[in-house]
Amino acid sequence: MSLKRTVDEMHREFQEVRKRIENLSESDVLSSSLWIIQRKYLYLGKMIIIIDLQYALRCMVEQELWNYGFKHFISILQKMSKNEKNSQRSDAQCILTQILDEAYGFYLNLLDHFCLSYDLKVPFRRNKYMGIDSENNTKTNSDENFKSLCYFICTHCLVHLGDLDRYRNQLNEAELFYRHAQSVSPTSGHAYNQLALLDVIRSNKLGTVFHYVQAIMCQHPFGPSIPNLFRTLETIPDINITNPYIELTQDELINIFLYFHKILHTNCTQNAQKRSGLVKFLNLRILAMVATNSFSSSILLQMFVINLFSIDYLKLCPTNDCNSKLSGEQQKAKQDILKLIVGQLDAMLLANYTITDSLIGNNALPTIKLCFQWISTRSSILNEPAFSEHSKIWKGFCTVLNILQIVLSDSERPSFPVGYPLPEDVLVQGFSPLEDCLKELNFTESDNNQRLDSQTEMYLRVARLIELGHSFTSHLVNGAPLIKYVGGQFVVYNAAAEHVESYNPTIEPEVLDFTNETNQLDDRHTQGTSSDCRIIPAFNLLSIGQESNDILRPECSSGRSVEKMPKNDDPMKIEPNHPDSAEGRIRRNLRSFKNAAIHSILNLQKNGQINEMTRDQDFNSGATSYHSPTKQNYENVEKRI
Repeated sequence: MSLKRTVDEMHREFQEVRKRIENLSESDVLSSSLWIIQRKYLYLGKMIIIIDLQYALRCMVEQELWNYGFKHFISILQKMSKNEKNSQRSDAQCILTQILDEAYGFYLNLLDHFCLSYDLKVPFRRNKYMGIDSENNTKTNSDENFKSLCYFICTHCLVHLGDLDRYRNQLNEAELFYRHAQSVSPTSGHAYNQLALLDVIRSNKLGTVFHYVQAIMCQHPFGPSIPNLFRTLETIPDINITNPYIELTQDELINIFLYFHKILHTNCTQNAQKRSGLVKFLNLRILAMVATNSFSSSILLQMFVINLFSIDYLKLCPTNDCNSKLSGEQQKAKQDILKLIVGQLDAMLLANYTITDSLIGNNALPTIKLCFQWISTRSSILNEPAFSEHSKIWKGFCTVLNILQIVLSDSERPSFPVGYPLPEDVLVQGFSPLEDCLKELNFTESDNNQRLDSQTEMYLRVARLIELGHSFTSHLVNGAPLIKYVGGQFVVYNAAAEHVESYNPTIEPEVLDFTNETNQLDDRHTQGTSSDCRIIPAFNLLSIGQESNDILRPECSSGRSVEKMPKNDDPMKIEPNHPDSAEGRIRRNLRSFKNAAIHSILNLQKNGQINEMTRDQDFNSGATSYHSPTKQNYENVEKRI
């Protein structure tokens, strides 16, 4: 009898045993005879996978093994253990703990088998495991397709090890397994979907949408992520902004950002006027948030990735030719997203002028790098009105590049490895809209070797930004370059005047025109203000003469200003060793600049567009509060698996 026939017979027996498990009741789970059947089912499934992996994956044996060998039992036992009126609740809890431990050992054993047998190079695993040398126990199989199948089954094991930790409420351990699965197979969407489930438990809506987006926009998308994403967006309450300059917390602004994408995906051909108003509002408020360093680098990156997803998922920019076969309403939707991207980019560039002592450690630089990399791979997008009408981003880009050149002029800068992926590159690895930007990076080599220290990574980011700036000198829009490199400085090319001009940050930057709308809204708002409304200042502005590295001091939700941390507590900070260091030269260079972001905000305040305002009492219902996991959060996650 051939081995192939043996596998076929085992699979038929495997299917017969599954039918006996499918229709279980709560009383059956507590029967000892049932567990004999379950162990037989696990043995048959494991042997099929080990003997003929390709056959097993074609018949989806690994999925049935998880669903009916473990998940089906776990779901029944979880339901019994949560029922306080069930007399067998304690027995169900004991059996649940036992089956979780059994499943944990099963998948660890299966993972070790493939890693040892085929010498798989996984970044988190040593060559020697429990005294066994993998090189002396390796099966010879040079087929690259088979190796990819082995990595796939390893990813499958890692994901379910994370699921088992999640069932135990060990969220940090679960996230670690999901991250390992993501690193082994970045083009598979399953691990991203499970990371989104963790964010649901943690009440992190932005992270939830971000990971669902990654699970959808990859080479092998995870199907359930699409309905999961839209269910998440449906939970965002409708928001009606009556005052575009009202004070907002970080969570409230993120909620408005997600609400924009909710109405965009609900029907991209409708709500055009509302979308346009939200774009203007978000661009203005993101500037203030970034200038006060209220947004972390991960939040800025997640917002940028979600914007890219909307463009590609809605087929608004399917190829490098962004104007191909789009209706008028689709064009408006595309322009709204592009304006949001440009507005965020402009805010991040302006925010760099507020950083007077550690520019290379600024939160916005990773997203700035990825954004310009994306633009460089879609050069035709520079002809879009959203970019052509907001040309001052190139002046800001040149200014940032010129400042960063001072850092690299330091003779003590470290040598940079070729193809080394930075942390932001690792986070978006496998994301389809950015795959052209990352194709030159060697993620496998960086996984096997030790990561660079944070200071070296920051210098490497600066070097790549400057290289990116040089690449843009060859980009032509309407036959003219965007920027030029003249006399060791990046400058903006002025096609009308036939010359190049440098960017002077003392000139007032471009701000959104809310003048007409604001006057009407402020009049209505002032007339309807009662004496018992709580008055809250928009920002806590420091006096110009006060010595501080932070131009804007962020406020916490209670209204008190956040005290600045000591310099030694900032892990991203690079202290100068002598006055002629790169950082010292940056300080001297920046002292001659007036802060552009604060200049814009002060100008708005001078014109009466930002002053003391009342908080809309109905707006609090739209805020996302980050709190500890609740029982309801866990129940919602169980429904999405």
